Amino acid sequence: MTGSYPSTTPEFLSRDGFSLPRPFGLQLRDQLNYFTHAVRFLTTPEFVAGLAAPDWLGAVDRKVRMREAGLEREKVRCESVGDHRGIDFCNGVLQHLSDDDWFHRSRGFVEVVADVTRYTRANLPEDADFAAELFAHILVELLLDAELISRLPEKLARYYQLLEGVNPSEVQGWISRVSRHPTDRLNWFVPLFVRERFLQDYPDDDRLAVRLQQIWQRIRLGSFQKAPVLKIVPWARSLVTERLLDLLPPDQFSIPPGSN
Repeated sequence: MTGSYPSTTPEFLSRDGFSLPRPFGLQLRDQLNYFTHAVRFLTTPEFVAGLAAPDWLGAVDRKVRMREAGLEREKVRCESVGDHRGIDFCNGVLQHLSDDDWFHRSRGFVEVVADVTRYTRANLPEDADFAAELFAHILVELLLDAELISRLPEKLARYYQLLEGVNPSEVQGWISRVSRHPTDRLNWFVPLFVRERFLQDYPDDDRLAVRLQQIWQRIRLGSFQKAPVLKIVPWARSLVTERLLDLLPPDQFSIPPGSN
């Protein structure tokens, strides 16, 4: 399917949220809304690490996947040895998977991504080699984080504070017991993730465009059209703000109160 967005009725939706041809279906594992996953659950370092772990792996070790059955088995093992941090980690991953499932199937997400896709195509040169639909999917997720960060900056500070307490070697151990493939890449990536704090860039249009370009270079899908992107980002940001409660419906997602 090219050139049109799928129907918003469930039968047209894939497990990742909507039906797309390859290579899009492969790249949509590269989810990017770290803060949206975490903002309701700033409890323990291990739970927050579990919420982030599928996205960390999508960034640096794509072959490694965690499934619900394996996570439940690891919870049983952790319980048997009194590893409560491991239980928290597994529960964080399970929460991430559950939230991804409803979010990417939701009418609000599909409609907003469709609108951003159309606006993106309308602002690109006709001969542009640019995957507008994938770009829109990624942009909406980043802007959702940006909206919540702008509303809840104190919770972003708490998010990073908790992640500073994560032991990457422990996280690798839990993941390697759950996945068919072990991982050895989080020992360097998790400290980098915490040190860079790139989520702080999302509320600023210019800095967000730089982060988008970095993502685009990593997934290697066409040339990055920076000038149109700088026009698209503020338009899409306004749309995400306007439709926040459609993207995060109260019956699925309770936005925490802020300090102001």
